[in-house]
Amino acid sequence: MFKSIVSALALASAVSAVPAWSPPKSYSLKQLARFDNENGVPLVAVAPIDIYLDIKWNGMSLAETLIDSTVPGIVPNTPKNYAAYAVPDTATITQGQPAMTVNYPDSTISSFSLRSFYYGCSIAAETSVTAVPTTCTVTITGKDANGKTLKTQSFKYDPKGALSAQMMKASVSGFDTMYSVEFDTTTGNLVTDLLVATVIDTVDYTVYGANPIPN
Repeated sequence: MFKSIVSALALASAVSAVPAWSPPKSYSLKQLARFDNENGVPLVAVAPIDIYLDIKWNGMSLAETLIDSTVPGIVPNTPKNYAAYAVPDTATITQGQPAMTVNYPDSTISSFSLRSFYYGCSIAAETSVTAVPTTCTVTITGKDANGKTLKTQSFKYDPKGALSAQMMKASVSGFDTMYSVEFDTTTGNLVTDLLVATVIDTVDYTVYGANPIPN
């Protein structure tokens, strides 16, 4: 009993010894990631985005589309590009968990606040020519530099059976001063989860740092 109490006290002491994460926010810069000034491979999502507008888009590829609302698929919020991830996607396989993060070599960004993004889901491919819009739930999880979960929020996408579907806006709440924001997609079906592709566009966020941030 006494040993258990001592162990519990020791654990509590160790936990309390971990300093609270408090990144510098002396400077800030508002960003809007549309991905449209990047060059991908038309109709194929094979190019990892990597670092774009001060954020590493981990596990996400650049999908370049040539479609309009008359062609089956997810219509980009701001044509012609969007970010995409899926279980079989090259970037997702090689880089792992799809996420926005400030953790990359030579990063001068200490944290960021996510405000909103547009999203959609499809079966078969991220690119719209071969994609069929499908219902899904996209869950975002914000974490600090220690990997501690700070906030989660989920958004449901429903194309209502349309073969050509617009993206929906996710208005994010409480995702301030994050080190990373992870993206996960589910469909309610394990088989479909392996086939679903999620596309992201027009991401509104603000980055922070201890030093001036170049435009």
